[in-house]
Order: sequence, then structure tokens, then C-alpha cells
Amino acid sequence: MRRKLPWLLTGMLLPGLLATPAAAFQFDYGTPGITSPLNIRRGQMLMRMSHRYNAATFPNDSAPALNLGLGLSKQLALDFVASTRNIPLDGELAVRYQLLDEYDDLPFALTTRFGYTTHRGGSGLAEVTASKNNLLPNLGVGLVGRYFTYVGDYTINPGWMTAAGAGLSYALSEGLSLVGDVVAPLDRSVIDTFGFNWSTGLQWWIPDTPHVMVLMLGRFGPGTTIGRTFSPDKDNLRVGFEYHAHFDAPFFPRRKLTIDTED
Repeated sequence: MRRKLPWLLTGMLLPGLLATPAAAFQFDYGTPGITSPLNIRRGQMLMRMSHRYNAATFPNDSAPALNLGLGLSKQLALDFVASTRNIPLDGELAVRYQLLDEYDDLPFALTTRFGYTTHRGGSGLAEVTASKNNLLPNLGVGLVGRYFTYVGDYTINPGWMTAAGAGLSYALSEGLSLVGDVVAPLDRSVIDTFGFNWSTGLQWWIPDTPHVMVLMLGRFGPGTTIGRTFSPDKDNLRVGFEYHAHFDAPFFPRRKLTIDTED
């Protein structure tokens, strides 16, 4: 079965590689290091699961993470992230507010995010993400800026820290994209000691479904805001996968439409 697996994967991906290039949606699902600035709709939930492994010890040394989101309105959403990479559990709770939506005939998408992470004593965080599809034919671009009120385990001078990054997504076909990004703390001493985050991978959205799969490699931590910003070390290459989907929240109140008909 293991010998047949590469051929099965090739057979699944080849039709997409040979299809006509897609015209949009490149950055709608973000990259491994930069989440999409597009919010989920009101009453919908987002689920994102990721596993990121040390390539030298695969499948050991895993860094799993789970992200759940809930759309409260067109612009406002709640965001929860948890990772078991560290003990106690790394938890993250945030609020997202979308300022601009490219699908409302605006030039780009722009979202702010404010939250708190329990990582290593806790820190407030703020994030601004922007993206533009079809900046060039089939090419989507994303930018991110991050601020942490306290970072203690990645610097010799614990305190606040900022970071920035950029990502690209190139559509090979409908639903199939090459993605990559670079995210780095804006502190030279941290980069000299730990390096910076980078990733590249293949993102596959199954057309007409809410399912997305990402295969990735690079230098990164767990799928939390800290893990997407700070590299665990300078030398170890990591590989991983990410799956995300959106669906209607079963507990969310909805208005009922009643239609009166004549007998």
C-alpha cells in the first residue's frame, strides 16, 4: 500500500494540474503562516486542524493545533485556537473585525484581530491582515503585521514585540494553488538566535465543497499566532498538513421565514 500511495496522490492531483488556470480566489484561504483576512459569514463556523512535524524525526515531535471560529455578523467573528505543543495547553481567544471585503468591489481585503494568548505566561496580541487576489494573473498576495504585549521565551529582553510577513498564492488550476510565505519578528537578535519563519506548500480546495487541504514544509511552529510568528530553531526543517472547512453552526439563532398561501 505504501508503494502505491505516491501514484494515488499523483492520479488525484494530475487532473487539476492540467486544467485551465483559475481566475480568482488565490488568497481566500491564506497560507501556512498568514491566515486569510476574509471572515466567515454570520452563523457559520470555521474549523482548522493542523499537524506540524520535525522532518528529521517524522512522525514524532508533532505540533498539533485546532482553530475554531464563529461568524457573529458580516464583519465580526470570534476566534479560538488551542495547541498541545506546550504544557499547560496554549490557548488563544480573539475577535476579528473585517474592515474591507474585496468581494464588495473594494480594492483589497483588510481585517483586524485582537486577542489574548496563554503562551508562556500570557500576552495580548493585535494583528492586521490584508490580501489582494489577481494582483498579477492568477497571483494572490497577502501581508500581515503583528504586535505582542509580552514575549519572554524568544528574546533576552522580555517585553513587547512586533512582527511582519508577506505571502503569495499562485493558482495552478481551479482549487489548486502553490502557496508560500515569510514571517519574521522585527528584532535582529531574535532572528540571529532562532531564525525566521518561512513555508511553502500545495493548497487544494475541493471545488463546490467547504473542504481545503494544505501540505507544507518550512520552518515554523504550531498553528497558533505565536507559532506562525516565531521559529522554534534555525536548523530543523518541518513538514505538516492542514485541513479546514466551514459549515453552519447548529446552535446559532436564525430568523424563520413564513409564507402564507391561499388554499
